[in-house]
Amino acid sequence: MHIRKILIANRGEIALRIIRSARKMDIECGVIYTDSEKESEFVRESDEAFCLGSGSLLETFLNIPKLIKIARENGFDAIHPGYGFLSENPDFAQACRDAGILFIGPSPENIRLMSNKIESRKFVAYIGVPLIVSVSAETTEELVQKASNLTFPLIVKAAAGGGGKGMRIVTDADNLFISIEEAKREANAYFRDDSVYIEQYIESPRHIEVQLIADNFGNIVHLYDRECTIQRRYQKIIEEAPSSTLTPSIRASMIDATLQIARKMHYTSVGTIEFLIDSNQKFYFLEMNTRIQVEHTVTEEITGVDIVQEQICVAAEKLLSFNQDDIFAKGHAIECRVYAEDAFNQFMPSAGKILYYQEPSKRQVRIDSSIDAPIEVSMDFDPMIAKVIAHGSDRNDAIKKLQASLKKYIIHGITTNLNYLQELMDLPDFIQNRLSTSFCEQSVKAIADSNKEKLNNIPLQNIVAGYLFRYLSESETGISDQTVWGSIGYWRNFMSFELEILGSVYKIRFRRLSFELIIFSINEDTEYKISAKVAESLVLIKTDDDPVEVYVTIAGNEIDVSISGLTFSIRRLDFISLKETNTLDKSVFFSRNEVVAPLHGKVLKVNVKHGDRVQKGDVLMIIESMKMENNILALRDGFVNLIFVNTGDKVSSSELLITLKEVVLN
Repeated sequence: MHIRKILIANRGEIALRIIRSARKMDIECGVIYTDSEKESEFVRESDEAFCLGSGSLLETFLNIPKLIKIARENGFDAIHPGYGFLSENPDFAQACRDAGILFIGPSPENIRLMSNKIESRKFVAYIGVPLIVSVSAETTEELVQKASNLTFPLIVKAAAGGGGKGMRIVTDADNLFISIEEAKREANAYFRDDSVYIEQYIESPRHIEVQLIADNFGNIVHLYDRECTIQRRYQKIIEEAPSSTLTPSIRASMIDATLQIARKMHYTSVGTIEFLIDSNQKFYFLEMNTRIQVEHTVTEEITGVDIVQEQICVAAEKLLSFNQDDIFAKGHAIECRVYAEDAFNQFMPSAGKILYYQEPSKRQVRIDSSIDAPIEVSMDFDPMIAKVIAHGSDRNDAIKKLQASLKKYIIHGITTNLNYLQELMDLPDFIQNRLSTSFCEQSVKAIADSNKEKLNNIPLQNIVAGYLFRYLSESETGISDQTVWGSIGYWRNFMSFELEILGSVYKIRFRRLSFELIIFSINEDTEYKISAKVAESLVLIKTDDDPVEVYVTIAGNEIDVSISGLTFSIRRLDFISLKETNTLDKSVFFSRNEVVAPLHGKVLKVNVKHGDRVQKGDVLMIIESMKMENNILALRDGFVNLIFVNTGDKVSSSELLITLKEVVLN
């Protein structure tokens, strides 16, 4: 059939990615979006856009009747689900079929078979593909009983799960029952299915997957493999193609298993078979993803195949445009996922407004994102901002290109994992491919220490000069200066204030000698005379050697600085910002038995009620932010006094949640 118009049932960078492939095929694209996304690039780039309002995900991106109605009423031939949301929902694929709309993906039957991990494992076992030992049962009690024949550690997994949701690692029998119950609750909340099973946990495995494409005429090809071993919270952050781990014989066996599965289930469309591989290079089937993957980009880079375009062609019942003999893996590609999160604070999500955004040059890397200007990053969606992909002649070449480009990537206004990614890729174990899925967990201290050392080695005078020139530049344009300084003039006298930089407070005295020259001292010690030019957020400091680039964004007393490839925040202590007047000092309130939200999010569950006695470490409530659950813990023993929020409420960072009364000992 001929496709004229595609409705993209997704958002962000994958929506933009689909638009770009469809345009090459002269296909029009429509997108759906929420109220907060109307200025997003994917909305602007689409031929048509349909607002879903501002409700919950069930009312917007997961609302099957609404999406079908939009498609039918606006003449769309096909719907592309992207990844996430409804992409692996067999009911959505069936609804498209019933409405006479082409679903760009596999059949509802294919999706249903692989969307339940218990059923998919039965199917794969029948074929003879290796599986990790596991048990399943209807009730928690039965599951505990069956697990008694397994050896700890074990892992509890949601049958309908993915992305680390409904998953718990259990190291001893005492915690098994409660871990199953927790996994079931989480699975039900995310997938409306509380089925779980237990698997023997393989310690320090690698995660490797094989990309396949199958058309409606019996043609199935593989596009080689990808390694996705670097993960945090069971979610991938770095992907590579091809894997540098596999021997030729193991690669051939994994590819053969992949093609066997696809043939036996009469699969059509793009798909990925995921495997775990142990230290002896023995591989085990993990799951099948019946959709385009986030990391499809690295496969495209080494094969030259536009996977999205082929996916659309297959859906339109066209032959694959190539056969297996046409496909070669050339060089090596690595992708880094850029997330809105504080990687140095347990990967805490970081919603908010991006105030300054600058991507590195695209001459060396590919960047898939849907951001091209300052924009609000919502807590309602996944925290991924962009993907940076480097293709090199070999793995080392790709790493060098990525390292150089990440240093040029600047995002101010929210916390991102850019510093973290740079540090991770500098680690000798990463460079030498000594990896496992626990790599991030095991590298926490090494990465944090290295980042701290590099930040502390940045010359203080360059940080201070960058701020001063940027601040004075904004003052001249009337952007930020509402103090007496603006009327008396900075150049007439030495002025002083305090800056908090990397946890230390410094007294700054300065005088402006001209528009491009400032003299200042730090802690009334050494005096610096520095000249610089300012171009928007860039302050170019002149030195005897190469100029120093300092990027500075100012929001009241909060200042984001990027210098020497690193981004961090400093504070000016003589300004009281509006933000500060409306938030709470966590350290003060914790000491007064008051518990506040550590981040923006939605209250998923309140575990306590008025009068309950709690102990230090108890989970008082769960806040969901950017598709991640965050436990809010009691920091001391006490009784619950007041609860200020309910399940379903949206909360802001530092908002008061619960007050406790101290336990009085007789």
